[in-house]
Amino acid sequence: MAEIIILIVALAGISSRARQRGLSGTKYLAVAGLGYLFFFAAGSSGPVFVLRWLWVAGVFAMVEWIHGDPTIGESWQRPECRMYNEPGDAACLCGHQHPEAQNAAEA
Repeated sequence: MAEIIILIVALAGISSRARQRGLSGTKYLAVAGLGYLFFFAAGSSGPVFVLRWLWVAGVFAMVEWIHGDPTIGESWQRPECRMYNEPGDAACLCGHQHPEAQNAAEA
């Protein structure tokens, strides 16, 4: 029972983080859940138990570090004008570029 609750919390976290990074939360939820079920059906011995949780952790790592843009899904504010902008905006409402885009252009 505790494993099911932990799995639900882990899958909800994966889905939420994927959406925050501008990815499909449903797709990564399905990949993590189906992989877990595949290993669950394979048995409950020690190595298989470890493999199913490694699968879930691997999907989370993929969402966190490999795919997506961490700036998508979060509103941003330009310090000079203090205007709040939508997550996907490349430029501020006052006409200036996103601060990270400016820093990348200067480097």
